[in-house]
Amino acid sequence: MSDPHRRFFAHWSRFYESTPLFARLLRNQQDEALRRLAARPGERVLDLGCGTGRALQLGPGAVGADASLEMLGAAPSGRVACARAEALPFRGGAFQAVLCTNSFHHYPEPLDTLREIRRVLAPGGRAVLVDPNLDHPLARLTIYGGEALVFGMSVHLHSAREWESMCRAAGFAHATAEPLRSVALGAVSLCVQAFC
Repeated sequence: MSDPHRRFFAHWSRFYESTPLFARLLRNQQDEALRRLAARPGERVLDLGCGTGRALQLGPGAVGADASLEMLGAAPSGRVACARAEALPFRGGAFQAVLCTNSFHHYPEPLDTLREIRRVLAPGGRAVLVDPNLDHPLARLTIYGGEALVFGMSVHLHSAREWESMCRAAGFAHATAEPLRSVALGAVSLCVQAFC
């Protein structure tokens, strides 16, 4: 297993849900993203970078996709797919909503990934993405100093303005990006809301 991303997530899958501070922070951010997504009964929702599948609690219409088999090992079977974000195994317009929390900075082709998210969304669909904020020093230290330097991963962060520009380039009709201030340490991350 030579890919540093695969090695990292294979190791992290063992304690992802149990780290005292970090797991709680990630859960709080995901809960806020789910609140903003406001999935309605019967909607098909894709959790991209679903990890252990926590957001699949949304109901039978929720499915997950993640590139890490080890992370998916803890997810509900039958409702997840092992897939790269820039090549999703779903038909166009298959989902009314897409959720992506704290994984986007790992995807090697940001614009291609946003185009793929847009492709799998039905007309009138929406996406909520939460990812570390380029403009926050703690986010830069964690991602570029930790994940990139310590673990040797190729990662990228974006500012709010870059997110909005990328979403437009990917074909979204409207997008906003703002610091996620509604949770503890929220400004460390941005919440991007994009609409078809």
